[in-house]
Amino acid sequence: MHTVFNALLSLILIIIFAGCGSAAQNLQTKANNGEPKSQVELAGLYYTGSKDVKQDKEMAMKLYTLAAQDGNVDALYSLGYIAEKNNEYEKAASYYQKAADKEHTYAQINLGLLYKHGRGVPQDSQEAERLFTKAYQNGDILGLKNLAILYKDSTKQNDKATKAFKELIFSIPHDKDNPIILKKAYCVQLMNINYAENLWEDAYIWGAVAIISSLFDEKIEEPEKHLKTFEVIKSKLSKEKQQTLAKEIHYNYYNAFQKYMYYYKANPSLKADDGISLETNKQLIALTGYMAMMNKELYGQINYFKSKSDEISKINYAIANLRLAQSHIEYGSISSYYYSAIGEINESLEILNQYNYPNLGYMKDATAKKLEILQDVYVYYNAQYEIKRKEK
Repeated sequence: MHTVFNALLSLILIIIFAGCGSAAQNLQTKANNGEPKSQVELAGLYYTGSKDVKQDKEMAMKLYTLAAQDGNVDALYSLGYIAEKNNEYEKAASYYQKAADKEHTYAQINLGLLYKHGRGVPQDSQEAERLFTKAYQNGDILGLKNLAILYKDSTKQNDKATKAFKELIFSIPHDKDNPIILKKAYCVQLMNINYAENLWEDAYIWGAVAIISSLFDEKIEEPEKHLKTFEVIKSKLSKEKQQTLAKEIHYNYYNAFQKYMYYYKANPSLKADDGISLETNKQLIALTGYMAMMNKELYGQINYFKSKSDEISKINYAIANLRLAQSHIEYGSISSYYYSAIGEINESLEILNQYNYPNLGYMKDATAKKLEILQDVYVYYNAQYEIKRKEK
């Protein structure tokens, strides 16, 4: 029966692909010859459609099924994914289980999520934890992300959640599965975990890291809520105590974000365990040139708006200047870039504080908090920089 089905499918594909490009024809030929990998790739083209292949989900399912019958793990996962999207959770769990048993990490994660929420399988946090752990052990950082969220939201294991979030924050950024923006959001998770347990110092440190990392300059959910939480945390600590925490704020920000910025990667000698970088004049000149090149368009905007005297241009100048400040903060552990950012933020706030537009209120609040944290960090950093420079 399998042979007859394969022969009929081959005939159909030959007819369909008669007018297609050579790449699609080559894929079809391999699929006809029973190569599961090509069947899966071809099924993907049919499922979404492409310039060479007209969308045909029925044909896609036939190809996925054929490859799955040969034990292809990607086909099993794809069938599970399609079933889940169709709310066929029991069927999805069955396919995911078969793929998970073959160490397919996405299948392990998705099956873990089904167990976490009790969809198609009994709700079982321990099984979800096992599957997420297995996926992470197999090299998928999404497994760790789901573990962290499981510990925080479902099993209320804050110690484990804290450990997992820190591992995510300090790991090398991955554009798809662990991008910089998510690492910033994990800092807020740590702020909230410590806030819930009245651990004010740790809550302040991680909230401050999130703020100077520019998380609150971007579109996130409930930003005002998180900033209000930070304000409560801040009120629990004296100004003197906040200043003593500047070391941990700088250290965590450097190790989570700064050392992964381009110029640090291109100049390994600038990396330092304590986040205090001693640059040569040559390196500083080269970085200045790099920053000018990277921010060329931004400098153009700044100069244009600065030459205007109308209200809107002044506001736009301040906003562009804040973007430049964030660029300097990203390289703040090199020489005077924290200092430059402080000057740019002060200038921008002086302008913005002249206006009471409702949509500027949040920006001014978030920026004022950033400035205060940055001033403390700069005082700590500059003192350590001078000590290190004299010792060299």
